[in-house]
Amino acid sequence: MKKYFIADFFADKINGGGELVNQIVIDHFRNLNYEITCIESHEVNLELLKKIGKDFILIGNFLNLKSYDILEYITKNCNYAILEHDHKYLKTRDPSPFKNYIAPENQIIHKDFYINAKAIFCQSTLHSKIVSQNLNTNNVINLQYSLWTDDNLKHLKSLISEDKSKEAIIVNSNNPVKGVDKAVAFCNVKKIDYNIVGPVSWEDLMLQMSQHKKIVFFSQVLETYCRLIVEAKMLGCQIITNNNNACTHE
Repeated sequence: MKKYFIADFFADKINGGGELVNQIVIDHFRNLNYEITCIESHEVNLELLKKIGKDFILIGNFLNLKSYDILEYITKNCNYAILEHDHKYLKTRDPSPFKNYIAPENQIIHKDFYINAKAIFCQSTLHSKIVSQNLNTNNVINLQYSLWTDDNLKHLKSLISEDKSKEAIIVNSNNPVKGVDKAVAFCNVKKIDYNIVGPVSWEDLMLQMSQHKKIVFFSQVLETYCRLIVEAKMLGCQIITNNNNACTHE
C-alpha cells in the first residue's frame, strides 16, 4: 500500500520547524522501505484523492488546499492521520488568549476533519491536552518531543564546548508571532547586548547560538513544542522567554 504526505510546503522550500519535522518523518519511513509520495496541498484535487483511494495519507499543514470541498472529501472518504504543528482547528490558530486554553465553540473550525482522523499526532503534553479538550476527542497521540536527525544531534554535540563570548542572541523572523520586536525591546530595557541572527541555515544558526550566553525569545502565540528553546538548552544557553512554549511544561 502506498503512503502519501500532504503539506503546504516541504523542507526543500521552507526551513521551518514544522517542515524539518515532516522531512525527518518522511526520511524515517523511506528508510523502512515505505514508498512515500509528497504532495503540496495546493496540488490536491478531488481527482487525485479518488486515485489515492484508501491508501494512507499523513497530513501536515493544509491551509493551501484549494477549497473546503477537498477537506470535506478527505474527511468522509480517506484513510488519514494528522501531524499537528499548531492549532488549525481554531480560527486564530492560537489558544493562548482563552481561559485555560479552551476556545468558545464559535472559534472552532474543521472539527469533523480532526475527529474523523485515525490519529492526531501532537508534540507535547500541553499541546495534546489542549487539542483533546477543545475538540472533545480521544484520537490524540502525544509524541512528547520534536525530532532531530542523527546528523542534527552530532552537529549540536560538536558545538557544546564553543566559547560563549557573546551575550544574547535573538533569532530573526519576519513573522510577527515570533516576537522579535518584544525581544529587542526587552534587551534594550534590561541593557543586554544582543545580536539578531538570521535568516541563516539551521547549522549556522546552531553555531551562532552556541557562541552566545543566552537566547531571548518571546513567542506571541502558544508554541506547541518549540525546538528552538530545546536546542538552546542543549547548547547550554540561558533561556529568557515567556510561558508560550509547551516544551517548558514537559
